[in-house]
Amino acid sequence: MRAVLLAACTLIGLTICTGAGASPITWHVTGEVDTGNQGDFFFPFTVSPGDAIAIDFTFESAVPCSFCEDTLRFYDNALIAMRFTVHDTAFVLPVDSSSIGIANDRPSGTGLFSDGFFLSSYGGPGAGLGLTFFSSLNWGNSASTLPVPGFDSVELANLQPPDPSLFGDSANGFWNFSAALDHGFDEFGGHFLTASAVMVPEPSTLALLASGTMLAWFCRYRRRSR
Repeated sequence: MRAVLLAACTLIGLTICTGAGASPITWHVTGEVDTGNQGDFFFPFTVSPGDAIAIDFTFESAVPCSFCEDTLRFYDNALIAMRFTVHDTAFVLPVDSSSIGIANDRPSGTGLFSDGFFLSSYGGPGAGLGLTFFSSLNWGNSASTLPVPGFDSVELANLQPPDPSLFGDSANGFWNFSAALDHGFDEFGGHFLTASAVMVPEPSTLALLASGTMLAWFCRYRRRSR
């Protein structure tokens, strides 16, 4: 019965469509869970340390930088969609706002130079639920000489995913997902294993998938809260 309800809600969601940018780039990254979550209430699965995860996120490469320097740039609301898969179950994170930062050979003032990629987002399914999901993906590296291994540009367009082996310390390459509702909170996180660029689905397909997934979650939430 639960599977039927989720399928019905997803089909309803597929009737909704929103616009998106014209030059999207998708990264596919894999990782391993370091810190598990508390259960499957906010997320559709329980994860434990050692579990595998696949993360796909798509960003609009033509978004202009909101903070623009030669060695550091930030791009607001460039993220189009984010999906992660655990235990063969996919979950599309709602994205209402996002920020992407890129550093390339940036001097730190302490004799070191740094490269980095920083992505954060938050959003909720709406419908007055008060539920908010957060995401954070970070790669960072430093060196005393140039160039710093990691990134070779601060331009969002044509940006290539880094080699995760350059960020072997989990403090330098990590991801985290969390959710909050009233006084409830849950999160899980880990480190990266691989990263690659992939072919991008049509923006309308991404929008439909996100809408269907969130409506499925809403039906699930309503059913469990009764």
